[in-house]
Amino acid sequence: MFVSLAIIILLGFAFRGIMTRLKLPGLLGFLLAGLLLGPFVLDLISPDLLDGSAVLRKIALVVILIRAGLAIDIRDLKRVGRPAILLGFVPAVLEIAIALVTGPLVFGFSLMDSALLGCALAAVSPAVVIPGILRLMESADAKRKQLLQMVMAGATVDNVVVVTIFSVLLTISAGGEIGLGSVLDIPIAVLTGVLAGAGIGLLACLTFRKIQMRDTVKAVIILGIAFFVVGLEELLAGILPFSSLLAVVALASIINARMDVLARRLSGKFAKVWIGAEMVLFVLVGAMVDVCQVASNGPGALLVIAAALLMRWLGVAVSTLKTPLSASDRLFSGLANTPKASLQAVLGALPLTAGLASGPIILSVCVLSIVLLAPAGAIAMDVYGQKLLRRDRELIGQKGRPT
Repeated sequence: MFVSLAIIILLGFAFRGIMTRLKLPGLLGFLLAGLLLGPFVLDLISPDLLDGSAVLRKIALVVILIRAGLAIDIRDLKRVGRPAILLGFVPAVLEIAIALVTGPLVFGFSLMDSALLGCALAAVSPAVVIPGILRLMESADAKRKQLLQMVMAGATVDNVVVVTIFSVLLTISAGGEIGLGSVLDIPIAVLTGVLAGAGIGLLACLTFRKIQMRDTVKAVIILGIAFFVVGLEELLAGILPFSSLLAVVALASIINARMDVLARRLSGKFAKVWIGAEMVLFVLVGAMVDVCQVASNGPGALLVIAAALLMRWLGVAVSTLKTPLSASDRLFSGLANTPKASLQAVLGALPLTAGLASGPIILSVCVLSIVLLAPAGAIAMDVYGQKLLRRDRELIGQKGRPT
């Protein structure tokens, strides 16, 4: 197993470096390394490591959600207002809705499998969007920063919404029954998750104020609490609907609301943890991909991805109606909602791990969406964002010239 780990790390970061030099997201390098090393190509990864991949992917998801929670600023959401809230759920809901149509038509899925496919595809990637937004913010004026904050806040809330819906649907799917009680489980799981996460977050803030400790220790404690919360969902299964993933986000966002300076420092700590988690996540997801399965489902997968992307862009347009945003700003918002990566890697593999018959196809569609939309969205967002900033500077320069 240790030899497999060594090969994964060395080859993964080597491929990441190649992708970075090609101006492509580094995660594609990890994905390609996993594809080559996996059982469907070179078969160089230890079976013991592959058997534990579900746990490792769950750990990566927890790190993603902690980072998302630490980035959610309630004040930013209030400042940006309605568009940020709408961007957090309207595009995702429309993507899930179109999957309910295309899933049965293209793959013969049930409505439940189609909903899982839609959720797995729906989330925009914070791993691609947020770094790109932060780069643009360095040279943006106050008005443009408001647009960028809106996009970043919307992307963060979008992830929370999608993960919550997906986790509840997967739980229902594993049970095999859908009734009124199952439908009521969704709001109950959301409520209990938010309340539990908020309560634990307040307790963590009180502890951090009373007891002096290094930021690294605080980060480890938060990670440990998050793992406990995830395990709590398993203990409460069949007793009380509980969304542990939403609780993790609520926990981190309360820390941001109550101790924003600490939240920024912790965000830096978890950004370093994410370097290793990202590598493990995408390499192991790549290893699960059956190339023949992807090839056979390619045309259908492209149709589903294209339909979902069009619905997301429509959702962005609807969310930004009756706002002072210009047509250029709204176009940028659509481009910034294009990248797919982190959550597609995590969520796309969960139906397969759960033993659902639709699992291999859902994973294939998600991997194809990463390969196509992660680089396309990142490049389009950066190029068009820089164009908007140059236009702003030119307009400011013209206004400052004597007449």
